[in-house]
Amino acid sequence: DLLGFAGGLLASASVERVQIDRILPAERRAPGLERVKVDIQLKGDLDSLGRVPLLDNDIVTVFAIGATRRNVVTLRGEVFQQGEYELKDKMTLGRLLQLSQGMLPWALGDRVKVVRQIPLTGRSELFSVDALSDGRNFELQEFDDVEVLDGRLVFPAGTVSVDGEVNRGGSRGFVEHETLKDAIERAGGFTERAQLVEVARRRTGATYSDTTSIVYRFPAGVAFAAAPGAESFLMQREDRVIVRGSPGFRSQRFVSVAGEFLHPGSYAITENKDRVRDVIARAGGVLPAAYSESFRVRREGRDVAVDYNAMMRGNEDSNVLILAGDEIVIEPNPQTVAVGGAVIRPTLVRFVKGRSLNDYIELAGGPADRGQVGKATVAYPDGLSKRVRRVLLFFHTSPDIVAGSVITVPTKPEAKTNSNEIWARVLGTTSALATLIIAYAAVTK
Repeated sequence: DLLGFAGGLLASASVERVQIDRILPAERRAPGLERVKVDIQLKGDLDSLGRVPLLDNDIVTVFAIGATRRNVVTLRGEVFQQGEYELKDKMTLGRLLQLSQGMLPWALGDRVKVVRQIPLTGRSELFSVDALSDGRNFELQEFDDVEVLDGRLVFPAGTVSVDGEVNRGGSRGFVEHETLKDAIERAGGFTERAQLVEVARRRTGATYSDTTSIVYRFPAGVAFAAAPGAESFLMQREDRVIVRGSPGFRSQRFVSVAGEFLHPGSYAITENKDRVRDVIARAGGVLPAAYSESFRVRREGRDVAVDYNAMMRGNEDSNVLILAGDEIVIEPNPQTVAVGGAVIRPTLVRFVKGRSLNDYIELAGGPADRGQVGKATVAYPDGLSKRVRRVLLFFHTSPDIVAGSVITVPTKPEAKTNSNEIWARVLGTTSALATLIIAYAAVTK
């Protein structure tokens, strides 16, 4: 009745026994014997449960069947279908391999390993079976673990590498009957720089020798096919092919010209000695709107500062050598100056010739509470930067300002000084000022 109230048994329930955890009635108890376990042996006869009475507070446990499968063998390794298989009566290794759809081409069928449990010991024993001959009739037992080995691991193929002046260089697995021509074709063929093919082959032998590699050389390019033995040269394991380039070959190199030039665009470097002024001349020179202060050479993401005016007057120090990938830039006059950093209102201010650094800072609202005008920097449009310099103790000189400049006022770090340190600095400054006044009076007397 109780199992009926619980919805009946699950499919995974064991029908061998049911256990009751019971508190004995008072009249049946003895010291230390108040609780008992009662096993009800069913042996598949569930109807017998109808004759088992229950007591108050009984706890009934229905056990699950075990997880172990008895009628299986395990197959793994180089077969098409690995896994567990049903062990049928008088099942052989050959039949098991048929059920797995057979062994893979690289499987070592002549040495299949069967690991078998030894009864009563907890140990195992191994059988090496030739599944390609009479071993097919090897009879399997319960719990056998069958492994088909990978011949690629037992007999590693090795590699062949092709590097240098080929289109897809790299290392590949060695294959039988591959020629040097095949290896180069699989590497995408020669590049236009290719001149010489070198094959480095490891030396093998039973006697010692200082020679570790044997090198074979063949011409590359169109001459490769005509070289004696080149196309029929067979590759061996661990051969390393290096295709070397011609020292006389030079790839084309280009620079770009952008901005206010008559003919902006990409220009080839004709010689290793080409300089900035040569490229400017080939671009037709600059337009009237070009702003000489903004001229710069951009190289690998960084600006190379160049004094355009000095260069065009013939100063060779500013006429730098051009490298492949350089970008030559000249922009129009922005007519503004940018002021930022620790100022009241960072802004763009119209450029007026003659205005000082302090004038532009004041037009941006002046310095913020912790702004350090005495350490301001000016970044010029040509990539150079200058900062305010201190002269003597209380005086500073400011850099000139040109259109396109960027003025940055840094923020003064928070001071971590006590009152004694502050008074010491005040006294030191006062003493230095007094010394300067006395020296000035002595000189002018």
